[in-house]
Amino acid sequence: MMTSAMNHFPIKHACDAASLAKVLLRGDIYYGRSVGIGPRLRCIDYYFRANGCDRLLAALFRSGSLWSELGVRLAIDLAQGGDGEYIYRGGLYFPRDGLAYQRLDWRVPLGLDIEAFQNQRGNDGPAYGPLLY
Repeated sequence: MMTSAMNHFPIKHACDAASLAKVLLRGDIYYGRSVGIGPRLRCIDYYFRANGCDRLLAALFRSGSLWSELGVRLAIDLAQGGDGEYIYRGGLYFPRDGLAYQRLDWRVPLGLDIEAFQNQRGNDGPAYGPLLY
């Protein structure tokens, strides 16, 4: 019952407001490292504007979301004249040209997830390609 209530007004909005206040005041929420006021404000702006993203794909972890994303990415690649190749690494499949999505997370403006994924490209691990959704 409480889980359902957490997704509805006003409880969800109160929790989101508390999280936003915590980011604004402390700035070290996600990775335990302090950030300046600029990145803090970008996190809050991202929360409200989603970085201009108008295409959303909602998925739950462990629900086949990576497999579904692979299918979407390969279909896009084939439609654009690509070869539709993918990489199998560590028991998971990844589009060769990189993931076409970015997790919708208002803490992303810290840039650490992008940095981590780009470092994986040389290891044939997950990396971001052109972000489509």
